[in-house]
Amino acid sequence: MNETGTTSKRIEWVDIAKGVAIVLVCLGHRDIPQSMRVWVYSFHLPFFFFLAGYTTNFESYANFWTYATRKVRVLLVPYFVFGSANVAFHLFFDRFYRHAAVDLDDALLHLLDGSGVGPLWFILPLFVVEVVSYALNLLPRGKTIVVILSSFGGYALSLAFSSSHIFWYLNVALISLFFFWFARFIRYSRINKRFAKGDVALFLDALTVHAISLAFNSEIVVMGYNEFGIFPFFLLGGAAGSVVVASVCARLEKTRRVKRVFVYFGKNTIPIVAFHYYPGYMILETLFYKSFGLKYMYNVFSYNIEGFVYTICVLMLCVPIIEFVNRFAPWMVGKGTMKEKRVSS
Repeated sequence: MNETGTTSKRIEWVDIAKGVAIVLVCLGHRDIPQSMRVWVYSFHLPFFFFLAGYTTNFESYANFWTYATRKVRVLLVPYFVFGSANVAFHLFFDRFYRHAAVDLDDALLHLLDGSGVGPLWFILPLFVVEVVSYALNLLPRGKTIVVILSSFGGYALSLAFSSSHIFWYLNVALISLFFFWFARFIRYSRINKRFAKGDVALFLDALTVHAISLAFNSEIVVMGYNEFGIFPFFLLGGAAGSVVVASVCARLEKTRRVKRVFVYFGKNTIPIVAFHYYPGYMILETLFYKSFGLKYMYNVFSYNIEGFVYTICVLMLCVPIIEFVNRFAPWMVGKGTMKEKRVSS
């Protein structure tokens, strides 16, 4: 996910953008003002597909097998490692804290199909998008038509199975090809230099388009539950919102302190995705309710403050996990060993 154009050097504003995106994901999973929730959900998951499309360089791989093997390492291995840990924690919490019945077979089945691991489900359609896009890139022409038809085909699947889960969220993968390839269009077009510098005019144009999309599609979008509102405006809002936030992040590249925080989280998104939802919030809820006696339901704290407080706390809780994984088990997040880094350099 870190390939960039014709070089292996990381693009710093992309790491900033990933950090901003993961913070928005954490916020979106708690109570925040409804208007902010609608705004966040209109683009925060499309933004990850957008960033993947912007940074993926197919030409740096010798063949499909080399490419697919890497994607298995950086996406599927972390999914099953952290997904298994998530399932284990959830079963333990249900059994010994909530004193509820647990079903290990059912939990493992959900792990395999992507439906029982919280926000980690997102990794599966991302893997599908990246692999399918390698094949699409081989087409001599007609990529745009295929991507658009695939997106609407994914939406048709979402309507057909609106009340049920589709294996590996294949409908979401088909839809998200649009954001992946929209980013590639920008990356290899004449506007890329303006885009990468956070051009103000481009930012304002995208902000206007995003505002129009929200005006027509004001219901909250939840991709994992097949809720898209008016689909063309969802596509428009996801793409425009991605450009808006990316432009801001390109500007943040010049600010040292703010940049450092978001780059750190942007380089370590998978542990945050894995930890913040079930384990992190369960620990925080236990701490807040039993130790401090805070009741968050139906009050000012819940509707306006709680989401921000919990997000800051859970991100702080993620830091020791991130440091442990990076130091002792980098393979868990698809990172190479020190020997591999020396060879590549």
